[in-house]
Amino acid sequence: MFETFNLTVFNLLNAPVQADPAMISFAGFVAEKLLFVEALVMVVLWLTGSQQRRHALVVAGMTVVLALLVNAVIGSIWQHPRPFVIGVGQQYLEHAADSSFPSDHGTLMFGVAFGLLLAPGGRVMGIFALVAALLVAWSRVYLGIHWPLDMIGAMVVAGAAGFGVTRWMPQVSNRISGLMNSVFNAVVARFR
Repeated sequence: MFETFNLTVFNLLNAPVQADPAMISFAGFVAEKLLFVEALVMVVLWLTGSQQRRHALVVAGMTVVLALLVNAVIGSIWQHPRPFVIGVGQQYLEHAADSSFPSDHGTLMFGVAFGLLLAPGGRVMGIFALVAALLVAWSRVYLGIHWPLDMIGAMVVAGAAGFGVTRWMPQVSNRISGLMNSVFNAVVARFR
């Protein structure tokens, strides 16, 4: 049932044989570079934001770390081949033939989004991050390097990590946020 869903949705989203080069270029940018754009935006938001905004960014960072740790465990236990490994669809982006489930790129992007959405003061940033995560999920399936369930799995892992961080680790996130704000304020004070 899951593999039928995976194959059906993959065939709907994967780029056709005669794909528009402009669309392939756009999807390639989204799949490989949007992550760096988001990281740069987060740095700018940290430098220009309030303590509450910086705390939301700390929660997002903790969510990403926890989610990627869960991904590492899943990937070591269950190996799932990528579409191009088994000769399905069109591949328009080079990628290692490692396990596809859940997507690390998707987990990272959804981790930022859910961390921000669940943290006080991060909801607006979280909405933009969620749109970016959905674009990355689409692009990696479109380019033939992930299955749809790889991205759904990434979303579930990231959502669970975000819930875990905000529900069971608020003291840790508050401590890290406080420490990082103190360091940031001390550095800023030296340049005034």
